[in-house]
Amino acid sequence: NGAIAFLPGSQIDIRPIRDITPLMGISQPFQILKMDKVRGNIVVSRRVVLEETRAEARAELIDTLKEGSILEGVVKNITDYGAFVELEDGIEGLVHVSEMSWTRKNVHPGKIVSTSQEVEVKVLEVDPEKRRISLGIKQCMPNPWAAYVEEHPVGSVIEGKIKNITEFGLFVGLSDEIDGMIHLSDIS
Repeated sequence: NGAIAFLPGSQIDIRPIRDITPLMGISQPFQILKMDKVRGNIVVSRRVVLEETRAEARAELIDTLKEGSILEGVVKNITDYGAFVELEDGIEGLVHVSEMSWTRKNVHPGKIVSTSQEVEVKVLEVDPEKRRISLGIKQCMPNPWAAYVEEHPVGSVIEGKIKNITEFGLFVGLSDEIDGMIHLSDIS
């Protein structure tokens, strides 16, 4: 007492899946995309239902997230401008490259994190209108600049190795993570 419907491969899941056998024989919710009563054709989608569920879960998470919260997540994708971290199933936030490290600047995010890596992140901003979550990794670590300044107040005499010479001055390695710059006018 039912009708047979067609489920296109592109409508099975949000992401393409190769093996659909685990889904066979399991009652699932579907949304009807097209129905042609004359021909007896029905086209359904499981993907639409999953996307709606994910959108509801994302909206709920965005409503409950508080700026400053510390969460665990998994790096899902790395781009030139940052990394996307999955906080809950299918719900991701962006860690901009400038929020990854206190000291490693101008490096590709792939040199700081890797795909599938578990990371601790701090919620920096939640934009419910744009449905965006901005995250930071470096905020979950001590700031080496603050520690260095505390140990070496202004006026301290310190030693370091010259790392780079430029037209405007010298870059000096002060510790493993901290470099200082001596402007050309302060060299002699």
